[in-house]
Amino acid sequence: MKVMLHVGALVLCLLFLQPTTSTAQSPKDFAVRVTAQVTESPAPSITLKWDTHPDQKTIIIQRKLVNATSFGTDFVASLDSVATVWTDTAVDVGVSYEYRIIRDCIRFLKPDSAIRWWGFGYINSGIRVVPELRNRVLVLVDSTMEGALSAELTQYQADLEAEGWTSTIRYVPRAEDFDPVAVGNVRQLIKDELVAGKRDVQAIFLVGRVPIPYSGVIAPDGHQDHVGAWPADGVYGDDGGFYTDGTANYPNNSRTAQNNVPGDGKFDQSTFSSQLEIPVGRVDFFNLPEFQQSEIELLKAYFNKAHRFRTAQYPVIHSAYIDDNFGSYGEGFATTAWRTFQLWGSDTSVHAADWFESLAGPNVYLWAYGCGGGTDISCGGVCTTKDLAIKPVNAVHTQLFGSYFGDWNTKNNLLRSAIATSPTAITCAWVGRPAWYLQRMALGGTIGGSLLLSQNNMSNVGGQMGAFIPNVIYSGTAAGIASVGERGIHIALMGDPTLRAIMQPVPAMLSAQATMLEQNHIQVSWNAVQGADGYVIARSTDGKKFKLLTSIPVDASPYIDSLMHDGEVTYRVYACALRTTHAGTYYDFGKPAQTSLQVMDVAETPTLAATVRITPQPAMVSASAIITVPHETAMLGLTLVDLSGATVWSAHRSNVAAGSLQIELPAQGLPSGRYALKIETLQGVTTVSYLVVH
Repeated sequence: MKVMLHVGALVLCLLFLQPTTSTAQSPKDFAVRVTAQVTESPAPSITLKWDTHPDQKTIIIQRKLVNATSFGTDFVASLDSVATVWTDTAVDVGVSYEYRIIRDCIRFLKPDSAIRWWGFGYINSGIRVVPELRNRVLVLVDSTMEGALSAELTQYQADLEAEGWTSTIRYVPRAEDFDPVAVGNVRQLIKDELVAGKRDVQAIFLVGRVPIPYSGVIAPDGHQDHVGAWPADGVYGDDGGFYTDGTANYPNNSRTAQNNVPGDGKFDQSTFSSQLEIPVGRVDFFNLPEFQQSEIELLKAYFNKAHRFRTAQYPVIHSAYIDDNFGSYGEGFATTAWRTFQLWGSDTSVHAADWFESLAGPNVYLWAYGCGGGTDISCGGVCTTKDLAIKPVNAVHTQLFGSYFGDWNTKNNLLRSAIATSPTAITCAWVGRPAWYLQRMALGGTIGGSLLLSQNNMSNVGGQMGAFIPNVIYSGTAAGIASVGERGIHIALMGDPTLRAIMQPVPAMLSAQATMLEQNHIQVSWNAVQGADGYVIARSTDGKKFKLLTSIPVDASPYIDSLMHDGEVTYRVYACALRTTHAGTYYDFGKPAQTSLQVMDVAETPTLAATVRITPQPAMVSASAIITVPHETAMLGLTLVDLSGATVWSAHRSNVAAGSLQIELPAQGLPSGRYALKIETLQGVTTVSYLVVH
């Protein structure tokens, strides 16, 4: 039975507690390093495992659907001081869940003296989950690079196509210095693309010296001489946002690039104006004279590195190294790394070590993190730009944190230099203020998706815990949430936002066919391909944005569809490969086959697939769908959508016998309102209303 957990109030009260000592905790203390093992037989289950901690008193576990905005205040388990494992049996195959694990720690110093803190862990887990479909990547390229990068961009588009993306390349004028007119032109180009593409743009990739927007009056690194406007690429992905240039008035005589005064073309906002929906990544090697190669040569090398990773031309060890030179300093900057990097290997695959000694090769590691006191060109105890120019970095995804270099538009900037290195580093971010949330990459998500989670996250929402909290920390004699920099316009990604953690080739589909059947059904058929673990089908009625029709891949052709539409309908069939990480199992996509046909007056529910009864109705905590299937069916799919048509939950059953079965529906994690439950078999579709009230 679920009970109420007033964690939000607990955290806020901590702001005023007076601990008896300032004894510090390390970043590792604040990280619950959780992994998952999933099983399907005899029944689906997800088993969470986490590291031990000598000061652990209680473990609290919360769960939500991955697309739900909040964990709420309920918990699904409360465990004792020795607990390191818990199994969730209330799960369905094909459903993506997100868990928050909260560790309550008390360290007794004397019989009458103790300190207390809370650590957090996050994991996205599921069994045979199908990730979000890949739609269009908008690639904006410095126009002076058009000829020089022609071969690399052609290869890049082929790589995207092999992974199920489409792409559009647009060339924009180069801007070596801040140019508000050029920034405005790029923003307008993006808006035009969103309209033309009917909002199918899923990522924006900036290549070369694409104009750089500036915004805010901030200094997330805490230095007074660094207050002012910072580079703000995320503004390009904030299509729904509203940015002004009339109120910020902060001249900065120490660093003139940070000047922000009315009418200068730099925006006023210090945080993003709205929830971002499109991740933006940049590869920009302008003004890096410490490197012997030219800007063009570095860009060519970057695309070659990314191509080699995307096509699995070298082995990657799913392990990580952390070079933490802040240690127990206040906020625990390295907590992001300790909390997340084990999701691809295990809790023992993450090591504290020196950056260059660990990454010298020949082994290539998936992740590397380093932090320390900084300048524009150095991260204390980790690296300098000069180091990066001459020493190998055998990691794929990197993260750095320290003063000054998070403002990445400077000469020989360390953050941009991190992905100019040889031989394998292809992403870098300034991770510490705020923390980043990478857990969805372990179930097939992109690093651009992690960027969005981190840009949109707020630890404290109306006095309650937000979706993700980095840690609850002590600093001196007070305590609070390590939330500096949250929603800040400075949060940015160096690298391609479409990159993932595991990128192994998936077989391409060669062809597909769509034909009209009797009873107004559309049959989609295809030829099987060797090496596929299943097939998913997507549909578009505008030729642009596609909707996933199969919540779990089907085993074989054909697939029967029905819909209400007059005009052209386009289908894509993707081969899938099943991947396994220490977070669960998920499907990866290959290049789809596409087929179209003209239809007229296709009925939404031409035949009755099943009868459905939902109880209780309305639902408050949970509900059950009692489904009666009149005929044996190879596929039974359930999709729950809200009034906007967005999918909030889905489930799948294979080889269902005629008769009745019961499937649990979510309620507690959904906002109050009316939903539609769609039940689909090969014989047809049934849709019923579902009401949730809290």
